[in-house]
Amino acid sequence: MIERASKYFVINKLPSQGVYFFKYLQLQLHINTGIAWGLNLPQFVIFTLIIIIILFLFYYFLKSIKKNNFVYTFLLGLVIVGALANLLDRIVYQGVVDFIQIGIWPNFNLADVFIGSGVLILLFLNIKKSPRKT
Repeated sequence: MIERASKYFVINKLPSQGVYFFKYLQLQLHINTGIAWGLNLPQFVIFTLIIIIILFLFYYFLKSIKKNNFVYTFLLGLVIVGALANLLDRIVYQGVVDFIQIGIWPNFNLADVFIGSGVLILLFLNIKKSPRKT
């Protein structure tokens, strides 16, 4: 909900020149028609990759529910919600609505934050949990 509201605000209320908060933080509308970090691929390839990734995540999401592990379920839910939000953008706007710019980092949005944080925490939890070989 907050993800969709943030994009609505950026599209409908944000001044066209953007808003600067600090030296390295800016809100500026950018429609990303490529894939991650502006890499350009044909739209069909992007949709196919996104659908495959969402189905893969959905499989693991259902698998985690069986384990009754709230943390894994929540984190996978973040990733899936973020992926679906960006997929919805691609359908509605023919690209992902990105609007957060920090320094030289590529533009991103809250859905990207959900995806990135969910994946990183899941990786950390799995690395921490896996047995070490000495």
